[in-house]
This record gives sequence, C-alpha cells and structure tokens, in this order.
Amino acid sequence: MTPVSQVTLEILNNRFTGIVTEMGRNIWRSSFTPFVKEAWDFGMGLVTCDGEMFAYSKDIGVSFMVAAPFEQAVRVFDDLVPGDVVISNDPYLRSGGLASHLPDIQLLKPIFHDGRIVCFVWTFIHSSDVGGIAPGSISPTATDIHQEGLRIPPLKLYRAGELNTDVMDLFLANSRIPLPNRGDLNALNAAMNVAEDRMAETIDRYGIDVVEAARDQVLDYAETVSREIITRIPDGSYRFHDYLELDMIDMPPARISVAATVRGDEMTIDYTGTDPQVRAAMNLATFGRNHHFLTGGLAGFFLSLSPHAPLNKGLWRPIRVVIPEGTILTPVAPAPVGVRFATGLRALETLLGALSQACEGTGGAQAVAGVIPAAEAGIGGVMAMSVFDEETGERIVNVVSPLGGGSGARPGKDAVDGVGILAGFTRNIPAEVIETELPVVLRHYRLADEAPAAGEFRGGLGRDMCVEAIVPDSVLTARGWERNVFRPWGRRGGAPGSLSRIIVDEGTGRERHLGKIDVLRLQPGETVRMISAGGGGFGEPLQRAPEAVLADVLNEYIDAGHAEQVYGVLIDGHEIDYEGTARKRRELRSRTAPAPGEFAVGSERLAFEREFPPEFHDELLAELHERVRPELRHYYLVRAYEIFRATGGDRAAARAVLPRRADEVAS
Repeated sequence: MTPVSQVTLEILNNRFTGIVTEMGRNIWRSSFTPFVKEAWDFGMGLVTCDGEMFAYSKDIGVSFMVAAPFEQAVRVFDDLVPGDVVISNDPYLRSGGLASHLPDIQLLKPIFHDGRIVCFVWTFIHSSDVGGIAPGSISPTATDIHQEGLRIPPLKLYRAGELNTDVMDLFLANSRIPLPNRGDLNALNAAMNVAEDRMAETIDRYGIDVVEAARDQVLDYAETVSREIITRIPDGSYRFHDYLELDMIDMPPARISVAATVRGDEMTIDYTGTDPQVRAAMNLATFGRNHHFLTGGLAGFFLSLSPHAPLNKGLWRPIRVVIPEGTILTPVAPAPVGVRFATGLRALETLLGALSQACEGTGGAQAVAGVIPAAEAGIGGVMAMSVFDEETGERIVNVVSPLGGGSGARPGKDAVDGVGILAGFTRNIPAEVIETELPVVLRHYRLADEAPAAGEFRGGLGRDMCVEAIVPDSVLTARGWERNVFRPWGRRGGAPGSLSRIIVDEGTGRERHLGKIDVLRLQPGETVRMISAGGGGFGEPLQRAPEAVLADVLNEYIDAGHAEQVYGVLIDGHEIDYEGTARKRRELRSRTAPAPGEFAVGSERLAFEREFPPEFHDELLAELHERVRPELRHYYLVRAYEIFRATGGDRAAARAVLPRRADEVAS
C-alpha cells in the first residue's frame, strides 16, 4: 500500500473525524431519552477490520471509548453483507468486553467497497432501561448479571438493510421503555447510514487505495506521538492504590492497585494486587485487555501534551495491560457489572496517581510535569426514577441527571467546580427538561456549600441537588455514587476533597442520612438531597496567592476565618492585609508540620490502613490466588479481614480462615 503525503493524511484525518462528529450531531438531534439527547451518553466512531478505532470525535459524546476493545466484536460474523447491523450489550457473550454493562447497546455496521469490508461504523447509547431487577436496570446489590436486564449476544439487528423484527421485538419486550428505546436505536441506525454515505463519497473522491492508506497511517501517526510522550517519562515502576467503596453490601472497601512501568517508549500497566471480584454490581469485565475503562483516561494525558495528535487507538499501541483473572477488573461470568463505571473511574484515577509520581520528578520528567491533577471526586452518580403516569396508567423510567463532583486541582491552576475531568463528558440535564419528562419538583440544583479542598490551587466543589416526589410510589435508584467513605486525594501538600452525602426528607422529623441508594421508594412530598464529593487540592495552602484567597471569600466559597486559619491570609472587608498576612503565614509555618508524603488521602483511609496494613493485604491476596477459585476469593478475604480486626491484628488467626492447599490437606 503506497503511503500518502502528510498533507493528504491531515486532510483525510479531519474528514474521518468530521464524519464521526456528524454522526454524533445526528444522534443528539434525533434520539429520544434525556440521558442520550441531553446528557450525551452515546458514542460513535470508525473502526478498522482488525478492531482499532481510527476516527473519534473530540467534542461530542463519551470521551474515552476511543480505547475500546473491538478485536473480538468485529470477528464474530464471517458472513456480513452490505446493510447488516450487529447489536450486542453483554460483556461476556462474545463481545470481548466492548459492552461493559447491559444498558450500553452497541451497534456495528460494516462498510463495503467492491465486495469487501473497508471498515466498520460503530455507535452506542446508554439505554435508560433494559429490564432487570430495578428500574433503570442497575442495582448495586445485584449478585449476578442475570438480574441486570436482557442479555444480547452479538446478533444481526438488520440483515441486508432489513430490520430483524424478532430481535427488536425481544429487546423491546424486556424493557420498561420500549418506545424511547426504539427511537434511540433508530437514531443510531440513521447516524450509521450517514457515515456509510460519507465514506462512500470520500472513497469516490480520493480513491480506495488512498483512503485505506490514510486509515492505517493515521493510527501509525498516533502511535508515534504516544511513544514520543512516553519516552519523556523516566524509566521506572510507579505504584499507587486506592479503594472502591462496598458499604452498600456492608463490606470493607475493595482495593485497586496498579504499577505503571516505563521502559523506553513503552509502558506496562499491571493491576496485580487488586482485590477479587465481588458479589455486587461493581465488577468491570475487561478480560485483561487494554480496555477503555482502564486506560481510556490517558487520552487527556496524551492530548494535553500533544493537542493536535489524532484521537484514535494508535495512542494506546505502546501500552500493555496485565491483570490476574478473577479480580474486580477481570471477573468471571456471571459476575454482575451494572455499576462498572464507578470501578472504572477508580481504576483510571489510580493509574493517574501512579503516573503523577513519574511526571513530577526531575530531569526528563519536567517535560511532562504540570499535567496530572489531584484526584477528582471520582463519582459518576446517575439518579434514575420510575414514576407512575396518571394520564396513561403506565410507569415512566428516566434518568433525572448524571451527578458528577468537583475536579482535582491542577499543578498550575484551580480545579473546575462540579465537573470531573475523567467523567466530565456527560452534560447536565436542564431543570426544565427534568420536570417535563418526570413528575418531580427540582427543589434546588447548585454547587455544594462546603469549603473546597485547600491548596496552592484549590479543589473543585461538588454538586448539590434536591428532588421532591409528587406522585405515589416513585422509585429512585442512584448508581455510581462514591466517595462516601474515603476522600479524593490531594497532591504535594494539597488537602483531600470532601465526602459525598445523601439526605432523605431533610429538615423533617423523618430525616435520614444514607450512604448509597440501592432502590428507594418515595411518596408525595418526600425529598432526596444528593451532595457529591469535591476534588483534592494541589500544593501547599500557604503558597496560595492572597488575591486568589480573597476571590474565594468574595465568591462565598470560604469565609474570612477559614482564609486566616487555613491560608494565613488576613482580609479586612474587601481588602487584603498584606503585612498581617506575612506575619500570619510565618506563624503558621513555624507551628505546622508539613503534610506527610506526596498524597493526602484523608484520615478515613489512613485509619483503615492502620487497621488493615497494605502489606498484609498483599500477602492474603497472593495466598488466595494460589488456593481459591476466583468466585470465592472475596468471601475469604473479607473473613480474614474480620478475624484480623477482631483479634487486634493476629495475622496467624486471619490466615487460618483461608482454605488449606491440597498438599497441606494430604500431609
């Protein structure tokens, strides 16, 4: 295949991206459910016959699925013809992890030229309901995937352009919202038809040889950019771990551990040391692949350092992923996966925590310093409701809104309030739309009123939403609601962020404070207030510019007392007392010990790790991996933890609850 010139490559890369972006605009304008047409929880792209995304939009839809694994999905059928469209939603049934939970409906359409496939068009939506145990299909306490809705292995939704009504009817019959689901699928199909037409026009104009060469070269170019960036990171292995909260099932948190090892222009990301799969919907089925929920967040890292790089799977070619089977990141079927977004966010944050140590050193690391922020809220909370429609006698199921939290402070700039970097692709659903689509009253929707995490650059504020039910037996679910127990970490002297909270019937005699919501039934007049976490701070608070502290006071993020005690800034009305500030900062520095370590993880996590030391955690996981089937490892890990606590740290007693190896039994 003859290479194309750099000029032609740039033209065709922009044309490919334009095709994908036009698809996104079509989905946005013609979809039915608010979570798709308002929040933009959809995706689209062009995929090679080998399963690499070679074109993806930078400005509409889900941001990180450019790294999705298509290798298995594109090879399921060997009898594809023009007009075929493949549908799938199950990670275990031959999709190879492309589908990551059942509400994500994936469509693939082959694009032909002269009787052979040139590429695939891909689209997906997050459906607001595909059946299952709870309205919205996702219950954090589900114990296997069969409780989470209809499972669809790769099937032909369209055959040679004709709708396969058997597949469509089966899907719609198992959903609580058949009409909106049909409308969303029609929107996806229309967008793919547009892409098919645009690719045909491109081939007619430039010729098939040039188009195929550009398709391959744009991936090679992205790989070159990625390798150049990785070489700027000093060789070494950088480790970090964080926790996924399992308070919903009254279990200790599940650890996610990663080692990012850089050697020249390649990186290995090893999740060995991550906890076993759990009997709750927090598992993430990656099959040990380089999966978008593990590494897709690096798109922002690469594009921050090379903004004009093409956004495609070539960026991930130099990255190898290692994960032992049976962890919360590589569960075996039929482990439930509905809330995998919370797990994926924590995995991405953990990886960034490891890489931040590599990118803020000395020497060559300076070339990539100033890129990775402190931890964002780590929350992708999605509030969904099922309510009775008094006019039709049916129940309506819709997403109220996705609720993110504050981002983490950046090395040289304050955080963004109310929006995370990793989960910030979903947009607000306007209050007017919420109250039009659902019989509810939005009492308020604003930034949280807690002080942002302190630092030279402050953390981002969370969000605060209060919803009132107005019809009987309204049912609310809230998946992905995290950071109730452990705070987002601060960096290099910055404070950790705030915790999330849920309050039911606030200000009444029935007020309740919840950790997470599984399925909550509300009656008329009852309210739910959800306050999401704020992100961590970056840098020493006493280094914060006094003018920035004054702005925070004037914006009512903090008060003058907080400014004095935390930042050492004295404020008189609207003015800064610079002499008094200098004295106060000298005083605070003289009696304040520097924050330990590079990460401020919060007192809650420090207390847990004193109670259950990470090195003993490592030892138990290694023994469980040798002795126990994946499905049972978490049970024995929790039992060992409980014995360890009850005995005041007796390691032998904790180990005694583990099953004995066969050779030990024989002896």
